[in-house]
Amino acid sequence: MLMDETYQTLEALSELGRTDVELTYNTNVTTWTHRHWDAIELWKEFSSVLVMASIDGTGDRGAYIRKGLKEQQILANLERLREECPHVRIQINFTLGLMNALHLPDVYDFLAERALIGLNGFVVNPIQEPVYLAVTTLPESLKAQVRSRYEDLARAAKSSDRFLAKQLLEAVKYMDSQDTSATLDELKLRTSELDDRRGEDFAATFPELVELTSADGRVVSRT
Repeated sequence: MLMDETYQTLEALSELGRTDVELTYNTNVTTWTHRHWDAIELWKEFSSVLVMASIDGTGDRGAYIRKGLKEQQILANLERLREECPHVRIQINFTLGLMNALHLPDVYDFLAERALIGLNGFVVNPIQEPVYLAVTTLPESLKAQVRSRYEDLARAAKSSDRFLAKQLLEAVKYMDSQDTSATLDELKLRTSELDDRRGEDFAATFPELVELTSADGRVVSRT
């Protein structure tokens, strides 16, 4: 959404009368505008538009996972898109990892309550690399919590959103497919380095992951 070519292509297609093409975007929903262009105004001419919005968390957790995330701005952008271009399909792409695994149901509910998830509109993409960020790295005590929450949501969604229910059960299957908790030391090292660089605090932001913060279970917090 920050490339001239994105908007120039839309203008060229419009001039050619090819507003029937299928448009697909993968975006963090930071902005719909660039220079003098407004994507929403241009999309109004096109019959098939899919916006895949990358959202991996809400509040402080979301901002930690995606540095620079401004939740209210993203919500305002999605709501404007929904109101001004109701024909545009919104798909939430949730990148599932160790940090946000416990809160996937919360993120889903948060977006569903705001009518920002359509039919088959919540896609779960598990992290595979780096391994220390994958759900397979969670210790069994935390895997058990994730398993319980996902199975509860899958049961609740089975009649209304079978696609979501299937993905949740597949996520659990992937989580249980291997144990990569040996990489937890690398997680501690990397998060410590990032916290020093960014002035952030993993332990304070994710208190539910307390057992990942130090070898003896002690919370390592800067606050």
